[in-house]
Amino acid sequence: MKFCHAGELTEQLRYVFSESTIVQKKFLITDYTQQQVLLEKFVASRKWNFNQTKYQTIEHEVGNKGIVVVGDFFSPLKMLHLVMNPINTVYFLMEEAEFAKNLLDLHEKAQLNLVKQCVSNGVKAIMAMDNLDTMFHPPSYVAEYSASFYQKASAICHAHGAKFFIHACGNQKENLPLIASYGVDGLEGVAFPPFGNVELDEAMQLTPSNFIITGGISAIETRDLKSKEEVFTYVKNLFERMKPYKNRFMFSASCNTPIDTKWETIKHLRDAWLEYKD
Repeated sequence: MKFCHAGELTEQLRYVFSESTIVQKKFLITDYTQQQVLLEKFVASRKWNFNQTKYQTIEHEVGNKGIVVVGDFFSPLKMLHLVMNPINTVYFLMEEAEFAKNLLDLHEKAQLNLVKQCVSNGVKAIMAMDNLDTMFHPPSYVAEYSASFYQKASAICHAHGAKFFIHACGNQKENLPLIASYGVDGLEGVAFPPFGNVELDEAMQLTPSNFIITGGISAIETRDLKSKEEVFTYVKNLFERMKPYKNRFMFSASCNTPIDTKWETIKHLRDAWLEYKD
């Protein structure tokens, strides 16, 4: 529950155990016409502070085994999705264009402030958790409502020697050249068919030579590759296709790892990566 001086906003979240995920049953804004004052106060008052102590603790635990990615970011368009759902967001942007622009600017300013806090305190990689499926982020919407945030966040990161990523799932093909043009360093978890609409090597061809793409393991692989031999064959063939792009391809889950994935399968994927990574 979120409290504002003009009243209160309430949302309901439900944890789906079988899918190990959280879904929104009720959004904060159910009538953007009647709740305009509350909506503006909510967006205008929301600020984020970087917890440097917690970050340093996690960074110490990871050590030289990897890089800690800070993922507490989301674009202005994604903010509206989370506040009023994607469908109402479309109507809101059409019917209340001027008011919507003000809210988007307020959110962008607050999020960019957090970006600056993070990278000025040593964070080397941050990620916007936007889930860039073109069903919810069509290219025209990305260009109009998200481009400014992506460009400015990328520039701030680069000025401090950090990288800026965006989480990607679902259909990505139409957005790939656009996202890369904003200075974004890469997409995390690019989905390939049947969950996405672009093969990983094709995604590489649609982006610049310094654009990083992660993925290669979807729920199909974790479900259907049942033996060590099947896993090794899949990884070997994938790595052969991705060899021209090995300087910017990171083998990882495309979106997430299903809750029913067998531990042995995960170990086989790890071992296959060790076998064929060079």
